[in-house]
Amino acid sequence: PSLGSRTAGSRLFGGSCSTHIAAELLSRGAPQLAGARASSVASAGQGLFALRDLRAGSSVALYRGAFQPPPPIVALSPGRDNPPPLLLGAVGRSPYGINLNNVGGVMDADGIGSPPLMSAAPKWYAAAVAENKNSLAHLVNHSFAGANVEPRAFLWKSELGRAGVAGPRFDVPNFVTRDMLWYFDHDLGEQVHRPWLSDTDEDDDRIEVWLRDVAGLELVAMRDIKEGEELFFDYRLKKDDRGDYPAWYRESS
Repeated sequence: PSLGSRTAGSRLFGGSCSTHIAAELLSRGAPQLAGARASSVASAGQGLFALRDLRAGSSVALYRGAFQPPPPIVALSPGRDNPPPLLLGAVGRSPYGINLNNVGGVMDADGIGSPPLMSAAPKWYAAAVAENKNSLAHLVNHSFAGANVEPRAFLWKSELGRAGVAGPRFDVPNFVTRDMLWYFDHDLGEQVHRPWLSDTDEDDDRIEVWLRDVAGLELVAMRDIKEGEELFFDYRLKKDDRGDYPAWYRESS
């Protein structure tokens, strides 16, 4: 199934911070590297395919959506090994959510084009996604044995700095959530909203403000990929509330 059809828990990956220049995919003059069409996987809907030959180690596509930062250290209860769960979307779980183990937090594309997540997006975000034809990583399907790309996370502020990008960038396909459900506090027994960074930020739509602590997620080619090949990565799903995986995930190759 495609990323949009899942109902199980969010995905996991390890990986080190990216050393690839994902910022190259931001340029509105950059060639589109992968495109969507019917997947080769039965009943999967759309998939993502290479539109040109891709070299091993190169950035292939960006994952659009909202970044949920990790809960603050003060939210960790004494004696608990795990942080409190992040609350994603409107129901506390997102089929598009990916845990960013190396930078912390979750990237969530579940709210693309729909409330309530998009209601917290900055004004430039919709245009950025529409303009950036390389932000289609959410369409990549799962495979254990056939994975040819892997996700890698980074912080946009650092990535743009490495690339020498100066000035506003209105084509970054990610933003950090503000004034929305953030995590569940076990000790208080209540949901916590993520605050604005400061009182002066609340009405500030400058991209520098929105990218202050936002992560990005890219798909990187694990090997040389030929034009026309479908792209796959290993979702590494967590088990659902019943301690099991979806049937399609167990049965996939």
